[in-house]
Amino acid sequence: MRIKVKVHMLRDALEKAVKNGTEAGLQRCGETVLEKSRAMVPVDTGRLRDSGKVTVQGLEGCVSYDTPYAEVVHENPFAHHPAGQYKYLETVAEDQGLKGTLLAQLGEGLTGALGK
Repeated sequence: MRIKVKVHMLRDALEKAVKNGTEAGLQRCGETVLEKSRAMVPVDTGRLRDSGKVTVQGLEGCVSYDTPYAEVVHENPFAHHPAGQYKYLETVAEDQGLKGTLLAQLGEGLTGALGK
């Protein structure tokens, strides 16, 4: 009976560590995507660029820009942008060269939570 309780306790601790590590890794990945996409956001007043944020809930991470015109600026290929470009977030998300970095950051979050 003692072994069963001990194993159960270890399983709970492992599940918590994996969840926490995944959340930490997703946060770091999101911050990387946010940083790279901010460099591509078209800038007029800076409000759009400054509205970027990372949210992590459980096993889902999201990078978003929160202005009434964020979607229009992101999707309009015909808009003139003296600085920045349209598809500023999608371009970063689809960057194949960045995927290895993001996977490594996710792994580092898990490794850190599990105590190496």
